[in-house]
Amino acid sequence: MRMLKRQSHAWDTETIDIDLKTETLLGKGKIICAFVFCGQDLDFGLFIDNFGQNKGLINIFQDYLEDYNQKKIWHNYGFDRHILYNHNINVQGFGGVTMHMARLLAQYPLEYSLSVITKNLQVQIQQNKKEYLIQNMKNLQAKIEETQNILEINQNDEAFKDLEFYKICLKKLEKNQKYFTEQNHKDDIKKLFGQKKKLKN
Repeated sequence: MRMLKRQSHAWDTETIDIDLKTETLLGKGKIICAFVFCGQDLDFGLFIDNFGQNKGLINIFQDYLEDYNQKKIWHNYGFDRHILYNHNINVQGFGGVTMHMARLLAQYPLEYSLSVITKNLQVQIQQNKKEYLIQNMKNLQAKIEETQNILEINQNDEAFKDLEFYKICLKKLEKNQKYFTEQNHKDDIKKLFGQKKKLKN
């Protein structure tokens, strides 16, 4: 993640042991898991399981989260910062808040939760994903052709390894194109933990 320091990283957390209707965040609530997306250079996000036997795993990222120079984007910065502080992590490197960005982008009648914003912008999000995938596949095709031309002139192991790597990446994108553009990852998490299951530490 530090190798991708030139860009902001998007973070989101899921919590337990707090009733937001009756309790304040101060000293209440624990992180059960967190999600990180480091940008379009990568075709995957990072899922951090901080529950059960993995309790305390989030603290591995303490130095990173407290790094002022690494910008991080949150959906609800005040909430996440309080929750992480309960794990003795003093978050630095503020990069933005998507909830407030959404208020500037459009007005939604009910709420500004991440799920509602995603639903309202679903068409645009899907289109952006498709455009990104198409462009990424074109870039890989160009790299494959370029590397093949190099190998025709000069056979070397490094170029051959690059060619195989590009082919694997392209095959992966082609195989998973439907998944990346249509799958609702939020549903995956709900299925993993159970929609109505009460989690206890």
